[in-house]
Amino acid sequence: MKKMLWLAALLAFSVPAFADDCDDKECHKKRGFDGRAAVMQQDPEFVAKMQAKKAEMKARKEAFEKKEDRLEKLVEKYKKAKTGSKKQAELRAEIGQELESVREDQLKMRAEKLAGFEKRMATMKEELAKEQSADAKQKWIEKMTDLVIAEDGDLGDALEKEGRIHKGPKGPKGKCPHAKDGKCPRKGGKIGGHRGSRVELPVEPKPMPEVK
Repeated sequence: MKKMLWLAALLAFSVPAFADDCDDKECHKKRGFDGRAAVMQQDPEFVAKMQAKKAEMKARKEAFEKKEDRLEKLVEKYKKAKTGSKKQAELRAEIGQELESVREDQLKMRAEKLAGFEKRMATMKEELAKEQSADAKQKWIEKMTDLVIAEDGDLGDALEKEGRIHKGPKGPKGKCPHAKDGKCPRKGGKIGGHRGSRVELPVEPKPMPEVK
């Protein structure tokens, strides 16, 4: 467990996010597990990137495990050496050198992640600038007008079909879709928003101190 926590800390910034342009609801499904698997099967370039990243992570994991083994041996020798001795000072310096390389790897991965984020941010700004144009706004209005009319004025459903939002399961109007025994668990009371009575939970008593 301790090894996994250390490895997670070391590799925390090593996995890039692959985003795709989505214009409709079906396209957004690509961001799920099944959709991504389908994309990987259809896109050789994407498959190659993922395989390269997997190989890189495997190499990092192996290097990390070797480094940890070396640190464990150094610490074992350090603790066995005489306190304040020259040998102990040398071992402490070696431990510091190993940790210095760990820190350099961490900072390198953070820099790579930041560079990737800045690149995605630049792309997002370009897309926003395009959407802010008068022509793009008018096209969106025309498209949404058709969707809103088709959905009888339900803006939420229209936006969901456009792919901008995702709505949860919807029950009949005026009723709680998760009602049980006439009460809505999400509203804390009866259907219609009336709160139910507050239930006080029993407090677990603290153990009595040992009498010595």
